[in-house]
Amino acid sequence: MEPVCSGRNTNCSWCSCSVRVAHNPQPMEQSVCKTTACGVRCGSRPDIGLWSAGAGGTMAFDDISLRRFDWPELGHYVPLLDSSSAAEKAHQRLQWPAFGVPLRRVLSRVPGPAGTELKTQGRWETQGAHAALGLDENQHAVLIGYSPDSLIERFWERRHADGLIRKIAAMGFDLVTTPDYSVYSDQPRAEHLLNMRRSMVVAQELSDAGCNVAPSIYWYRREDLDRWAQWIGETGPVAVMIPRHTIKGNQEWRDLSEPGLLYLAAMMDRAGVDTKVLVSGVSKHDRVQQLGNWFGDRLVIVSQQALQLASQGRRATPTGREKSDAHRSDLMAANLRHYDQAVRDAIANRVLTSSAAQPTITSHTGTE
Repeated sequence: MEPVCSGRNTNCSWCSCSVRVAHNPQPMEQSVCKTTACGVRCGSRPDIGLWSAGAGGTMAFDDISLRRFDWPELGHYVPLLDSSSAAEKAHQRLQWPAFGVPLRRVLSRVPGPAGTELKTQGRWETQGAHAALGLDENQHAVLIGYSPDSLIERFWERRHADGLIRKIAAMGFDLVTTPDYSVYSDQPRAEHLLNMRRSMVVAQELSDAGCNVAPSIYWYRREDLDRWAQWIGETGPVAVMIPRHTIKGNQEWRDLSEPGLLYLAAMMDRAGVDTKVLVSGVSKHDRVQQLGNWFGDRLVIVSQQALQLASQGRRATPTGREKSDAHRSDLMAANLRHYDQAVRDAIANRVLTSSAAQPTITSHTGTE
């Protein structure tokens, strides 16, 4: 491993495995690391060099330079369509600037075992993204790289063999975010670094194929944020994606999101970049307010919340969620306007209260 991190993750759940392998080395063909018994990559794996080579032989970002493109006017709230419910089909009657769809709705619902072909769902290839979503020429289609870990691992494995990069590029999405290869607190640092790198490799490949790309950003330590901030400051990407849908509860938000988001926003302000920042998995008003205050007009929220509430017969209001007998399409429109206005109000408030304060982060953005 090249020196792009400050050392082992002391919170790693696989450290005992690492120590055992170090004291009892085995030939590669006999090592537990070569079997499905171990689902993570660490420096103790005898095949770690192969994984590194598959990601370009480096864990750094300095070889990644994405193609510039004109920003599609998505608005500040992009609803994510993640089911085939009647409420979501009603979106075709709404004149909303953009709709998003997760990668798992574009890839095959039956991905199959490792080593077998991974297909796309036919209508996306035959119709293209806009027609498949029922959008007109003035609306935008966004592909969000959110999928279960098992599916995005299959995507990484089969993206070249099955021409998946080329097929996605041909679908005509106006913006594509990369698969969100996760950074979990109990994983080895090698896994963290590899997953951050894989997101960037896929971003480069999609960009080279002609896609408008926003790479997905994860972090665990201050040094990760510094690397992201340096890359953003040096290359000025049009957009980045920050997935937050795995954050559960207020404590995780305070510990795992707030410090890193605030730090990254401050560093972007300092660098003077106008990179758009898409954030997924956020709907609470206090969190939207924070994001608007930190990122300002660069902020775009991607969320299922407005459509989920409509499918449940609920309307979002400033005082809470109210049961309603209104038509699902009317509820959807009302909820979209509500959340969009919440984001716009948060952005306007940033202008009134000046830019975010500079944070201080002395250790990890997550818990150890």
